[in-house]
Amino acid sequence: MEFPKGIKIREPKRFEVKPGDDFDTWWTLVQVYIEDQLEKFPKDERTIDWIGCLRDRYAAGWHIQWLKRTLNGIYPKSMTEYINALKLRFEERDAKDKVYTDLEKVRYEGCICYMCTKI
Repeated sequence: MEFPKGIKIREPKRFEVKPGDDFDTWWTLVQVYIEDQLEKFPKDERTIDWIGCLRDRYAAGWHIQWLKRTLNGIYPKSMTEYINALKLRFEERDAKDKVYTDLEKVRYEGCICYMCTKI
């Protein structure tokens, strides 16, 4: 009896923080990859180090500064702390505000299907 091969999820691309880089999409791909490969990420420290290796230029510099602060005891090297700091620094809040503003403009115009499509 043959078992089908599992789906192989590719490693996310590197994140550089240049104009047009989409942190939210990149972060979602990183999370999907980690969840798919849990055996590769048994400890938070190793996961944080791996995520740091996916970063270039300014994003890599930010990661190194974050690691230095953990070594100096400013805050613990935990996945929760890392994710919070990462989102605080790189999440594009303006884009989310624009999306919510656009969503508020959607109105029912006689067709529920059309309204759902606009949403």
